[in-house]
Amino acid sequence: MNEFRRKNKCFFFTLFYPYTHQGVSYDSYIYSEVEKISKKFDAVQIIAMGREQDGHSVVSSNVSVANFSAPVTLFDKFFCARFFLSALFWNELEKFKKHYSGKINFSIIKAVLLFLVKADKYKSYLESQFSTIDFKETDVVIYNYWTFENSLASTLLKKNYPVKVYTRMHSLDLYFDRVPENYLPFRKLVYDLCDAVFFVSEQGKNYFNRVHQIEKQNQHKGVLNRIGVVNNYALNMPSFQKIVLLSNAWIQPLKRIELIIESLALIDDFEIEWLHIGDDYGTGRFEAVKNLAIELLGNKKNVYYEFVGRKSQQEVYEILSKKKVNLFVNVSTTEGIPVSIMEALSFGVPVIATKVGGVPEIIEDGENGFLLAAEISAADVARKISDYNSMSSEAKVTMANNARRIWNEKFNADKNSGELIRNIT
Repeated sequence: MNEFRRKNKCFFFTLFYPYTHQGVSYDSYIYSEVEKISKKFDAVQIIAMGREQDGHSVVSSNVSVANFSAPVTLFDKFFCARFFLSALFWNELEKFKKHYSGKINFSIIKAVLLFLVKADKYKSYLESQFSTIDFKETDVVIYNYWTFENSLASTLLKKNYPVKVYTRMHSLDLYFDRVPENYLPFRKLVYDLCDAVFFVSEQGKNYFNRVHQIEKQNQHKGVLNRIGVVNNYALNMPSFQKIVLLSNAWIQPLKRIELIIESLALIDDFEIEWLHIGDDYGTGRFEAVKNLAIELLGNKKNVYYEFVGRKSQQEVYEILSKKKVNLFVNVSTTEGIPVSIMEALSFGVPVIATKVGGVPEIIEDGENGFLLAAEISAADVARKISDYNSMSSEAKVTMANNARRIWNEKFNADKNSGELIRNIT
């Protein structure tokens, strides 16, 4: 007689993966976690929350894919006042006053109400999926790759369903200063209700504990579980004929691409090739950046630059593999731990980056790159590029080897995904 074995199913919330837009997957780095999760669960349902899509990547046979973005309609905005009757709404405002010493205004009320509107839609969506599950035979895990409205919805379902809920916190979903209201609703409640919260950096975990006043006896629920990237390419060897710079970022103010342009304009005594990956994703900011590059770099004989546009991860890897990149540059005002930096290090490319968020946990100053203060000038960036140029060939190779080693030790997705699986299964 066969012994009964309970089934298990994972609902996996992503932003875009595995969907693509214009042929590009915005978060293909999730692939490693999806692969490992699909091997541990009988069934996996990926729920992508992004709206734009034109296809999706191939997934394993036991993985199904759905797209549900929970858009807020005009009707929702008119009738969101129904949440004035909800204890969740008033408790969150009380928490806002108590923990964050904030002044409640229209923007805060609007942020809480719209968060509840979307969370309610995700909750209803999940309940519709639960209707086909026999919980007497199946263990259900909900894993949220980002802590947005879907995470609140998932945790609220624990009241009526025997599910385990986990969520990740990165940067956009963690740091208050990433949004105009300087406040992200319901993060403390999600933390309290989740089975575990995974932080991608120690700094992010400490920030959360401090801002939300998490008592020591409850801090065990926050788990450091770094993300990473997979790389089976050979180690990149830097160029010794010129300095090849690479940057990879969405063109928006906090990424400060203009600062890179201004820094290159100050360098006259050696040859530089700069490639930038990424565009403004339809925000209209790209033209101003391109015009600044034409103005400051267009007539410089020692600087070649190119905006190569939006690229898939595979295309990024091809550039890193073939271009003999010397340095990767990231001068953002705020970050979690950027995937783009992990990708560069995995090829043995040292990084110049600002000392923000969890970046100091991935860049060891002088070992695998250089750290700059958060508030920097173009001259500071130019000086650091020049310092690298002055290094001996031997020192450059050593730094490249260190970059690859530190990626493999801390940010190899194969290793880090295995740790995640041990936490959720």
